[in-house]
Amino acid sequence: MENQEKTPIYEALLHHRDKKTDSYHVPGHKQGANFLDHKDHLFQSILQIDQTEITGLDDLHHPSGVIARAEHLAAEAFGAEKTFYLVGGSTAGNIASILAMCLPGDKVILQRSCHQSVFHGCMLAGVSPTYWKDTYHSDVGFERPLDLDWLAEQCQREKITLVVVTSPSYYGMIQPIREIADICHRFDVALLVDEAHGAHFGFHPDLPDSALSQGADLVVQSTHKMLGSMTMSSMLHVGSNQVRINDLERQLRIVQSSSPSYPLLASLDLARKQIAVNGFHLFERLLTEIDQFKRDTFPYCKWVQELSLHHLKCQDPCKMVIASHGQISGFEMQTFLEDKGIYTELADDRRVLFCFSLAHPEGSLIRLRKAFLDLDCWLNSGENRLLERDFITLRLPSTAEFVLSFQNIRKHRHERLRLEEAIDGIITEPIVPYPPGIPVLLPGERLTCEWMEYLRDADRAGYQIRGLYRNQLTSEVSVNIVKNRFMD
Repeated sequence: MENQEKTPIYEALLHHRDKKTDSYHVPGHKQGANFLDHKDHLFQSILQIDQTEITGLDDLHHPSGVIARAEHLAAEAFGAEKTFYLVGGSTAGNIASILAMCLPGDKVILQRSCHQSVFHGCMLAGVSPTYWKDTYHSDVGFERPLDLDWLAEQCQREKITLVVVTSPSYYGMIQPIREIADICHRFDVALLVDEAHGAHFGFHPDLPDSALSQGADLVVQSTHKMLGSMTMSSMLHVGSNQVRINDLERQLRIVQSSSPSYPLLASLDLARKQIAVNGFHLFERLLTEIDQFKRDTFPYCKWVQELSLHHLKCQDPCKMVIASHGQISGFEMQTFLEDKGIYTELADDRRVLFCFSLAHPEGSLIRLRKAFLDLDCWLNSGENRLLERDFITLRLPSTAEFVLSFQNIRKHRHERLRLEEAIDGIITEPIVPYPPGIPVLLPGERLTCEWMEYLRDADRAGYQIRGLYRNQLTSEVSVNIVKNRFMD
């Protein structure tokens, strides 16, 4: 194994910066020179390494120097056959993977709870999706393991090209990747795992195994989410020779910028070094601190509780979800915590999600414990009177009727109508509460009365929903649809 202390891209950028050269190339800020008269030099410092593909800095789309060496180090650290650095997030990795592995009309199995980028990749590739039914633990609302028998039956019955699995989920739930991979490979089907929230897996025995170590053919990781790189920087790992590398490289050139950000690339270098060199010891400390925090906090809370399936060994210990025994939404708990200086990853109608990482400063969990105890005291006092009022609990409709294919939806005229007027219309773009970015309705599916009521309740509950459009003057909510022949 090569020296994981090395950071080829970052070192090359620092070397070029220190040469004090004159720049007659892009970018136009000339290493931050046009910010010299600003009193705040924070932005200028990062611009000193914001470079382009000049001599010594390699080319992301045709790497042969420092980027090639950095990607090789990452492949060794994460256990991949080959690794690609991404500057368009896991979105770019998901889309490029689907385009590289599939031809128009190919059959793909995926979860309804996949990230929107997976569906966008399917639309662009022109594939025919089959949806794996997600089931949930009714008490906590977390995903159950996927039905392996159903997968085997589908692969035996039809020619499946690709299976796409999200693991972990946004809330940290793990799917049985090893068993899924075994079934896929038995039927010569490729497995793509969207491991956006699991880049840290496998670097400590108390963390779940990585998808690569369990036989996935392609794995996409958002290095910026749970490790230490900058936002939008991610990695795409190849795990087997079932992947056509040339096709994957071509699709990455299509979906990623031709002017990649060197600060993002350098941050991937640094994040890889940290996890490869010090990951075990850093996670040993973090996981111990999380465990101690929970033992010091939740036994003393009457209203605030942790929603957990850690005892089943199917949940990421770096994710924590809380709820209240009382009639209060996750949005309201999130607002209370923000007033205390605690900003969380996600809130929904009943829960709040927390992400722990290696970068938590000393003392932060002490402050979090105090905020939890204050929240519990506030809930117990009755001063908020929230426990006595009506409470919106969302119930996702059990089915969605598929009417038009991804390809045919583009052939019809789209209209934007008020939600109430759009009933029985056909959705033209994903309807996506964000975060977590998981579509609840997909293009080609019918907007029924039940779905309209769900979306209206979700809007009232406080969700930000992509695909719904609010009139700023009237507050009316609209949606883009294709009218079907029965609407007029």
